[in-house]
Amino acid sequence: MKLSISLVSTIALVFVFSVSSIVLALPVSAASPNPRIVQFTSGYASGGSDTSVSLTFQKPVTKGDFIVVCAGIVSGNAVTITTGSIVDSRSVNFVPLASVGTTGLSTFAKIWYGTLPSSGPENFVLSYNSGPAALFGYEISGLGIAVNEFQHSTGSDSGVNTTGSHVARYSPDPGSLVIACGGFFTLEGVGTVTAGPGYKLDQTFTANNAAEHVSGFTGTSTTSPFVFGQTETYWSEVSASIAT
Repeated sequence: MKLSISLVSTIALVFVFSVSSIVLALPVSAASPNPRIVQFTSGYASGGSDTSVSLTFQKPVTKGDFIVVCAGIVSGNAVTITTGSIVDSRSVNFVPLASVGTTGLSTFAKIWYGTLPSSGPENFVLSYNSGPAALFGYEISGLGIAVNEFQHSTGSDSGVNTTGSHVARYSPDPGSLVIACGGFFTLEGVGTVTAGPGYKLDQTFTANNAAEHVSGFTGTSTTSPFVFGQTETYWSEVSASIAT
């Protein structure tokens, strides 16, 4: 009888240990992932008389992912970019988010965004008046990406020497993906453009156009600054935050 009780106790202990092990092995609910960049692509038109600029993603895009396209233009003429002036091969229903331009010797920056209606090759073409221009394209994914909350701001200086451009200060949601781009011009010739503190420089073209981003924004606010190697006479910049 004692042996039976001992055996039952042993079985019970094994059962309790097994249940405890199962409970401990249960998965813990993970937090919703932040928006992430699937791929980044850029395109550049270097001529002063160019009237269009294009880019093509290196890999096929995925239906349901988010697309953000940012343009930076440097021109001696007034630049006109209309809402429908950017077209793509996937027929994304683009929404113009923000734009800014300057007077005199103009620079110009603008952002569009939309959700991919289908998968496959993707390219973009932007038409405008004239001048060197760059396009910066981001394919973005993440849980709930289709219902992103955008916050944006714009900034510009005309005829003012500045060593760091910035948009008006704003507060992205925690964990946001913040993207900024711009067109810059200096009378002193070609300089350098680097990313602002906390940002990663995605691309720069002859110090006249650049794009940067920061993933999982953890600050309270940002001006999405770029840092120049010399004074910039004119600049235009736009910034947007994407949150799940």
